[in-house]
Amino acid sequence: MSMVQQVLLEKRTNGLTATGVIYSDMSTGSTLNVTASKEVILSAGVFQTPQLLMLSGIGPQDTLATFGIEPYLINENIGRNMQDHLYFSVIARSQPDASALDLYNNVGLLQDAEAQYASNASGPLTTPIGPTYGFR
Repeated sequence: MSMVQQVLLEKRTNGLTATGVIYSDMSTGSTLNVTASKEVILSAGVFQTPQLLMLSGIGPQDTLATFGIEPYLINENIGRNMQDHLYFSVIARSQPDASALDLYNNVGLLQDAEAQYASNASGPLTTPIGPTYGFR
């Protein structure tokens, strides 16, 4: 596994060109430069893509200046307007004969589940039931 640290850029007459990357080889700890023969495709995810662009000199002028990064292209939109996603879906198969409705409509079953969870952190109360919007 390797982690890209920077995209290598060159200013050319027709604009800015990505020519390769600097990356860390996790197995050896070495930092290596690789030159692209054709193109560089950047796909580092919602958080790492703006970070990688800024480390490479593409981003807001103040941010680049704060960290002493040579600016290749000033773009004030890089890393801006990001927001947390409070909701995500988890899809899983369930057993049709098991229902949370039964658990919460039967005091005895609920007390058994609470005791099971209190004794060894297992049972039906180990999984959230319904949408979960908060985390602890």
